[in-house]
Amino acid sequence: MKLTSNTILIELAPPATQTELLGDFNPEDMKGVSIMKLEDMVKVAVKGMQTDRFEIRPGQANQLKMMNRLAPGFILKQMSRSVDRMLRTQN
Repeated sequence: MKLTSNTILIELAPPATQTELLGDFNPEDMKGVSIMKLEDMVKVAVKGMQTDRFEIRPGQANQLKMMNRLAPGFILKQMSRSVDRMLRTQN
């Protein structure tokens, strides 16, 4: 999206990516989730920026966007489970 200045806004919606942050998730929450290598995610992101894509959704992020359009409440509930579990264990 080109704004009224020379600024260009690019949305990057990465999927679950192999970083230190994954260590905070319960392995139960990660069952069935494809974990994208960081290098692969960066390659897709850079290629998207080089080809002037304003929305970049590597890996399973594209599928998630489509599923969110079909059943937004269900997807929100599924995506929130791991965060809800983390919050319960912290209290």
